[in-house]
Amino acid sequence: RGQVRAGGAAARGGLVGGYKSNAELAAWARAFGSEGSACPGLGSAWMFGTSGKGEPLIALDITDPRTNETAKPVLKIVANTHGNEPAGREIGVDLAEWLCKGYAERLPEAVELLRDARVLLVPALNPDGFAARQRGNAAGADLNRDFPDQFAPAVQKMQPETLAAMRLSRNSPCVAAIAFHEGAVVANYAWDGLPSRSRRSEYSRCPDDDTQRALASAYANGHPSMASSAEFPGGITNGAKWYPLYGGNQDWEYINTGCMFITIEANEAKWPPADRLPQLAAAHRPATLALLRQALGGVTGVIVDAGTGAPIPHAEVVVRGREVARTPVSGAGGEFFRTLLPGEYRLVASARGYREAELAVSVPKPATPGDGGVAGVRFELSPTGGGEAKAVQHAEQHGQQLPQSMGAMQGAQVHAPQGGRASAYNLAGELGAEVEAAELWVEMHARTWNPHMLAAGGVLGVAALTLVAVRRRRNRRGRR
Repeated sequence: RGQVRAGGAAARGGLVGGYKSNAELAAWARAFGSEGSACPGLGSAWMFGTSGKGEPLIALDITDPRTNETAKPVLKIVANTHGNEPAGREIGVDLAEWLCKGYAERLPEAVELLRDARVLLVPALNPDGFAARQRGNAAGADLNRDFPDQFAPAVQKMQPETLAAMRLSRNSPCVAAIAFHEGAVVANYAWDGLPSRSRRSEYSRCPDDDTQRALASAYANGHPSMASSAEFPGGITNGAKWYPLYGGNQDWEYINTGCMFITIEANEAKWPPADRLPQLAAAHRPATLALLRQALGGVTGVIVDAGTGAPIPHAEVVVRGREVARTPVSGAGGEFFRTLLPGEYRLVASARGYREAELAVSVPKPATPGDGGVAGVRFELSPTGGGEAKAVQHAEQHGQQLPQSMGAMQGAQVHAPQGGRASAYNLAGELGAEVEAAELWVEMHARTWNPHMLAAGGVLGVAALTLVAVRRRRNRRGRR
């Protein structure tokens, strides 16, 4: 099995204590979904940055290529942020291989997830730390204390791995994320820090506390033992209530992309022996899938120019009362996705040079327990000084009556899609039909041909959110 050499390569066999070496992990990701693989076309890998020592930082994008005509919500899994916490590398590989096998065998859980979402796997954010068997990166920096923090002073010089992770998050914003750590067995949710910047343990409630708790609970309940924890009731914990930390990935990602980021402490001991990896992977797979399924519930939609129907590329959406988390447009057609629990909300869409539009949205209860209910929205923003902005809601209501106030709302139309399970794919088809009708109207009324007057076509996806679970025990600090 070999020991790790100082340069980061493993001894003969390419394995580090029974784990894939950095080179082997990168080769596995690049081969996944390639021609001649077990699931050709199902995945594509790319390098989104390099580590301090020049190791490639790889992201593997897994989705059904047959449903890529519109944008999909992104569900992200991040592993090995701390070099000496490598179990998540193998848990992520196991999940990808299960999705490949399940897709080939047409298992509904795999087929529907890859139809409706992109699973973005970052198997090793800190390859240098892994090679050196240390927590920090090559510079000795703790990457989970290196992100900009709302409650703490700015980091003087961020590490290359941190900067790459931030670019990836902005280029591929996710609705939910899971980050695997080690040192406890728990699911951890925001906030990690306190406004007072205190080091005293105290509950720190983020605006989406209800959604994040629900996602963390979905994970804990899907795991064979996490929910029965003697230390953490229900197998979940608020980050600052466990112990406050500042500069973490979890809080930064939630604020800047609206992603429900859950930190999962996957194992009591760091660097578990290789013979335990199959058992760990089998325990965390159903929990991960449970969180991802529920994270796809919420609001999905498009933001377009009211006059031309063209998508507005730099628009964003906030939920009233939860404005700290800003959800950007993530698709070429102006698509956005926002994870929310069933209930009544008010969404505000905005973009530089346009008037804001606000809409009351009803997120329905899911038809199937464990899924998320989905509401679809189309915002039409008018340039500053232009006409009134419009917003249209499309909600999967599962036979429930819409509140009368929604139907009477000025500038909004509400209807229920025709049957079927709520999903990005189903809603996309219905929105696409409406956008095609709008395009036709523009063509008929345009005096001269202008390609900018055609709508780029809109689609919804399911606002998803994955859970992040907790790390360390209080008596074993420094896990997350």
